Amino acid sequence: PASAQNLLGEPHAFTVTIEQTDDGETWIPVEGAVPTVVVSAPAEITDNTCDSGTDAGGQCTVTGTSDTPSSETLSVSFTGVIGEGSSEFGGGGEKTWIDYQVTIDPPSAENLVGSEHVKTVTVEIDRGGGNGWEPLEGAIPAVNVSGVGELVSETCSTGSDASGKCTVTIRSDDPGDTTVTASFEGSAVDSSARTYEATGSKAWLDYRIDVDPQAATNYVGDPHVFTVTLEV
Repeated sequence: PASAQNLLGEPHAFTVTIEQTDDGETWIPVEGAVPTVVVSAPAEITDNTCDSGTDAGGQCTVTGTSDTPSSETLSVSFTGVIGEGSSEFGGGGEKTWIDYQVTIDPPSAENLVGSEHVKTVTVEIDRGGGNGWEPLEGAIPAVNVSGVGELVSETCSTGSDASGKCTVTIRSDDPGDTTVTASFEGSAVDSSARTYEATGSKAWLDYRIDVDPQAATNYVGDPHVFTVTLEV
């Protein structure tokens, strides 16, 4: 295609077609043409059949990919020769690679049992235009809570706000660990959906104090020792 959008790291194939005409109306495929192909950084070409010449349909393919969110241009040029004359013909295509990320803040924390704790989920997108990570409003990440405790409330099911954020509130009356997982299905125009995920942990603590002995009888004037033990 002349333009396309894919998720980061996915390969994308451009089809190059070379044709000729002698009346401006009827176009005939040129077999065996070897066009020059250039792709702008940071994308790279992973496969190029154009180096071997176009097929009977006048076509060859160029596959490229990028590990950096960005917009690249594929430039194709071909020198047509008729008799002693020649001329260069060119074309191109644009490709944008985008990416998503999900984060949970704080990623880990400790709380006393019986209290509530809020995790903030943030969904962001890099649209490949050079602006870096931007908040994605209206994203609906799926939230899962495992371990001790329970989910008290969450706003993620109604969509992230203008800052790309939603909240998850958890609570536990028992000591132990809770894991909060947030996952989001990110997509691009020319890609299948991909799952992006983040996890956050919560440790619930409890304390107890023990005094030993609980009760004792002594003669007046005798010293007595109480042992205080603090445990967590």
